[in-house]
Amino acid sequence: MLGLIIGLGGAALGLGLGLGGVALGVGLALGGVALGLAGAALGLGFALLISDRNIKYDIEELAA
Repeated sequence: MLGLIIGLGGAALGLGLGLGGVALGVGLALGGVALGLAGAALGLGFALLISDRNIKYDIEELAA
């Protein structure tokens, strides 16, 4: 009987650790996706800022 209880406890612990690992993996993946999206948005914003400055410079140059 003691062996059965120990076996069930070990199985429950293994399942708990497995589910915890899956949750951690999903959390890290979602965090990585969010970080990637934030980086892409930052890069796009920077590109638009540079583009906007270049357009303003070209217009001022044409007007001169």
